[in-house]
Amino acid sequence: MSSIRRLRRINFNKFPSLKEFRLHEMRDLEEWRTMTGGENFPCLSTLDITDCPKLVEIPIIPSLTDLTMRRNNAMLIRSVMNLTSLSSLVIDDMDELTVLLDGLLQNHKMLEMLKISKMPNLKSLTNQLDNLSALNKFRLECCDKIESLPEGLQNLHSLRELRIWECNNLLSLPMNGLQGLSSLRRLSIWSCNKFCSLSEGIQYLIALENLNINTCPKLISLPEGIQHLTALRYLDIRNCEDLSSLPKQIGCLTSLSYLGIWYCPKLMSIPDELQNLTALKTLLIGGCPHLEKRCKKDSGEDWHKISHITDIYITSYPETSSSTGWGSLRKLKCC
Repeated sequence: MSSIRRLRRINFNKFPSLKEFRLHEMRDLEEWRTMTGGENFPCLSTLDITDCPKLVEIPIIPSLTDLTMRRNNAMLIRSVMNLTSLSSLVIDDMDELTVLLDGLLQNHKMLEMLKISKMPNLKSLTNQLDNLSALNKFRLECCDKIESLPEGLQNLHSLRELRIWECNNLLSLPMNGLQGLSSLRRLSIWSCNKFCSLSEGIQYLIALENLNINTCPKLISLPEGIQHLTALRYLDIRNCEDLSSLPKQIGCLTSLSYLGIWYCPKLMSIPDELQNLTALKTLLIGGCPHLEKRCKKDSGEDWHKISHITDIYITSYPETSSSTGWGSLRKLKCC
């Protein structure tokens, strides 16, 4: 195996039945040759290229639907432009990449899943999302230099899941960029240290069912536009140190069945309008000292606002569970 990994060139004849192909840790591989291009792989649907830092081009393979590129030469990304049959694309852990090639995804009408992660120097997505009419999952993770999402986000009319994790310079969601996301069902924003606003554009997410906000210490409040999320069933807010209030418009979330609030120490009270949420069956509160006191059964000032809820769990946690302790923990292994 070690000798194979030292190969500089590979030449392929026909592999008429090959469906999956993985090139891993071929650190000296510079060239991938085929006699007749993609015709050598008429059934190849899944390709994973990982740790091949000298490879700068792959052949056009018309049957390819799933492509993963991880820890490779940034120039290899150019090959994506010609792989227009892709339905899934993962670009991961490429430190050199500062921008994506203009028009890289302009002809990818069948792309359904896009994941861009561990790109510490990527500054912008520019117009990469403009033509992805079939995209239903978009994941942006660990891209610390991205400060905003492109307005082209609004063209993703088929998008059902948007996940943004550990983008520490992202400030907010784009006001106009959310307008076309009428199919979005799930929105997750995790560990974005400068994120301070969902923006009023959230009012356009009329199909949203699941909203998860975790470790956004600069988030102060939720926008009033949340009142338009009448399909929302699940709302979970965790580790938002500066969150000081919930808007009264939360009372318009008529489909909400689960509400979780964790480690939001500045949150002072529950809005009166929570009483209107007759579909709310589960309320979880933990690490919120003011709420714990006010929501105490029978005697708390806010108890009457939540007493109609079937399952109520209110838990006290020590200060080490806040974002100054356990809340900032990224990895934990117990053996």
